[in-house]
Amino acid sequence: MRKALAPFVLSFIVGCATSPAATPPQAPTMSVRHFIAYGWRLARRGTLVIVTGVYARAGSVGMLYDSHGAVSLEEYSPMHEPRVPLLAHHAAPALRALFMRCDQQDETGCRVAVQGIAVQCTLSNALGAQRPAVCLDALEGLRMATPPAVVAERKVAALAAQADRAQMRAEAQAQRERRAARAVAERQAVIARAYQACRRLERANPLDLFGAVNHCHGAELLKYAQ
Repeated sequence: MRKALAPFVLSFIVGCATSPAATPPQAPTMSVRHFIAYGWRLARRGTLVIVTGVYARAGSVGMLYDSHGAVSLEEYSPMHEPRVPLLAHHAAPALRALFMRCDQQDETGCRVAVQGIAVQCTLSNALGAQRPAVCLDALEGLRMATPPAVVAERKVAALAAQADRAQMRAEAQAQRERRAARAVAERQAVIARAYQACRRLERANPLDLFGAVNHCHGAELLKYAQ
């Protein structure tokens, strides 16, 4: 599952969204950046628009991002990537199901086209700080085909991630082997010091041959390592 993003809780809607039945049949199509640039003007008029972007969930709120890369960067620069908060109160069942499938299956989001009404809303973060924003009251939508360039980028990213994991496993194995070799060397050094101490004792007590043999060749050898 996708790593966890910055949690946002949608508190209330201030704008006056018109009823889905009363919306005009035609709606301009725009990108996420275009919607952000003209969002306040659109929200004051309650304009029906179609916004294309990448859907992903940020905490408890669905968002439309400018690109798959913006979804990936959300973890490192929350609130700095171009995105549009989505409201799903009036969303068609098919659009709700699409959002649920994206939440469960795609970590980097789904490219979608969402038709909805621009409304003013208020967002609050986990600390309770609130800020005004422009949301898209989603009505209908569909999933768009992922561009070939994005598919190729995903494949390259997957291969790079696989190579990184293999390198991490190799480094971990090498580190374990170095620790094991160091432990063996340290034990051999301890035994060598113990043996030298034992031989000195043997030379100091030439008559205690039986004890010296036991100490220098038996299990008691390690106590001379001090």
